Amino acid sequence: MGQRRHQLGGIDDVTISNGRLSARILSFGASLADLRLAGVEWPLVLGFKSPEAYIKHGLYFGAVIGRYANRIANARTQIKGETVILDQNDGPHHLHGGRASLARRRWKLHERRDSAVVFKISSPDGEGGYPGKLWASAIYSIVEQTTLRLDLVAECDRPSPVNLCHHPYFNLAGGGSISEHSVIIRSDHVLPSDDELIPTGELLPTVDTQYDLRSKCRMAELWKKRPFFNNTYCRPQTGHGLWNAARLECGSIAMDVATDQPGIHFYDGYKVATTVSGHGGCMYGSRQGLCLEGQNWPDSPNRPDFPEAILLPGEVYRRRVEYRFSRLSKIIQ
Repeated sequence: MGQRRHQLGGIDDVTISNGRLSARILSFGASLADLRLAGVEWPLVLGFKSPEAYIKHGLYFGAVIGRYANRIANARTQIKGETVILDQNDGPHHLHGGRASLARRRWKLHERRDSAVVFKISSPDGEGGYPGKLWASAIYSIVEQTTLRLDLVAECDRPSPVNLCHHPYFNLAGGGSISEHSVIIRSDHVLPSDDELIPTGELLPTVDTQYDLRSKCRMAELWKKRPFFNNTYCRPQTGHGLWNAARLECGSIAMDVATDQPGIHFYDGYKVATTVSGHGGCMYGSRQGLCLEGQNWPDSPNRPDFPEAILLPGEVYRRRVEYRFSRLSKIIQ
């Protein structure tokens, strides 16, 4: 139990624990590098032992994404009548904050306790094309015995698009294919996208479609309906605060994802291919980890009918995601 810290190559490597759940977080990208549940011998997320590996592979493993997670079409938007031109790093589009993404930056270790750690970062005016300076914090904490909570906070000094999100790849079996994982996403609507993964603007009801994940379904069965998943599911209109957005099960382990974000993005990891060995010395490949990312809707800055995505000076951006672990065979004691 407790907090452990060491530094290698200018990257802080911190482990927080309450004896039942432990999380290893790096200052590079404020990345969740390892997550362990007491009584389980394997990691629950994909990751690397060496902090330097996170610099090399560039796949956002466990990172905090920003300034804007997911895509902004044609890498541009309008703010109060002025055109904002962003970094093009996904064909003609802007993805995950561009080449200067917060996921690719060293955050500053600000505070640490036994079961919590705080990282902070600032992004200068114009970085990645974004107007204004941004200040952001990532607060990891272990709460309620087996829940990992992440609070994301930001402020800016000019109107600017902000959409921070967490990007861990989960594999509750510790490695190998995720085909035997079962997923539930508690959403009635999904955002279809075009061939370049830009939302079409339609809010598609999921009922009786290949996107319907309201009932538990194995990944192996889902892939028979659809070759891959890389879509944002919309929060139901009712309720406030955290919503129980998704559930993942494999073997005797279950994880519920709760967030206050407007959507949850489901990515099945079909494009993953690492050149650096991960936990246990294995190379990660396609469909060996999946993401359930609480976030705003993609391309919201260009769509007035989508949730608000512009943060104004004087406002405080606050978002939360919780990963709640349990055992299917018995309640964790």
